[in-house]
Amino acid sequence: MQSRHLNPKLSLWLNDRAQPYPDTPVKLFVRLALSCVAIKETSPNDGEMIELFQSTIGKAEKEPWCMGFVQSLVAFVEWVFHVTSGLDPSESCAHVFDASKSIRVQNPRVGDLMLYKHRITGGGHVGIIVEIHIDKLGKMSFLTVEGNTSDGTGMNRDGDGVYPKVRPHGDVGNMQLLGFLRPFTWA
Repeated sequence: MQSRHLNPKLSLWLNDRAQPYPDTPVKLFVRLALSCVAIKETSPNDGEMIELFQSTIGKAEKEPWCMGFVQSLVAFVEWVFHVTSGLDPSESCAHVFDASKSIRVQNPRVGDLMLYKHRITGGGHVGIIVEIHIDKLGKMSFLTVEGNTSDGTGMNRDGDGVYPKVRPHGDVGNMQLLGFLRPFTWA
């Protein structure tokens, strides 16, 4: 079984962005996600920060890193608050969703994860919910922060950086919404 190992350099970088620490794990998780917006690759699936995210789970081998990004923030929040998230330590979005049954939720909140799986290839993608919007008709959408995506529209699960995205409560193109995970509670 894999485990999360936060690189000391990444830990210091995150710590600089976390001060002063908020009073809940969720607030810290969201703050860290927002502070990472605009991190960019220097070449496909590569760059100093990208390698640090990738190395939290395994080796940095220029692999897709959206879940490595999430796992890095989770590891830091667990360390700061001395808590365990219940999020399975893996780079595979589908595996994490399948193996993290105890933290699945039906009613998403800020700080939850939205996980997708490609209908044809099986590749996945993940975003951290930082805002929830409900329109006049009661339709829900989410502002997420996602690693390894792009600033364009649609679902790009192999982009060039960390960006905010607006996601509907449902599938996006060939990407099927698997569901939501709650790594940290507000309590």
